[in-house]
Amino acid sequence: MNIKNLNIIDTIKRAVRYDGTLYPEIEEKEEYNNQAILVIVLASLLSAIGIEGMDITGIIISFILELICCAFWVGIITAMVFKVLQVRIDPVNFARCIGIALFPLMLMILAIIPYIGAYLAIASIIIAIISVIRVVIELTELEVGLSVVLAMTGSIPFIIMTFYLTYEG
Repeated sequence: MNIKNLNIIDTIKRAVRYDGTLYPEIEEKEEYNNQAILVIVLASLLSAIGIEGMDITGIIISFILELICCAFWVGIITAMVFKVLQVRIDPVNFARCIGIALFPLMLMILAIIPYIGAYLAIASIIIAIISVIRVVIELTELEVGLSVVLAMTGSIPFIIMTFYLTYEG
């Protein structure tokens, strides 16, 4: 196993460049499981910090809620592709790819910036949705419209929770 090829920074760089070989590679290699989990954990943590600022209790609560919503995002799309649409794809491998495709959510930390932070957070969610759409199209060969519906449906819990946490109290 070549550790350099399994570096999360390299994986994210490849995802940012839309490397066409990345997601088929992730789909085939179980070694990317830890990276997918790490991306979801980091995205949830950075989202929580961006939303809550330096309130430690708020960060912890937001982190847990955002983590659950990211897991739902991955789970909803995977369940719909595998169970509802009955696409012949390994659900674990597909979920791993969706997990890594959520890397733009790490930019949610920019929500902490006064005045423009909310716009940057919205942009990161939109970029994450586009990233997920790309993965769904690439791995399932579904139509673009259906892939958009899947990505948007999966994102609903995350978006609702993010706006709730942002505007509560």
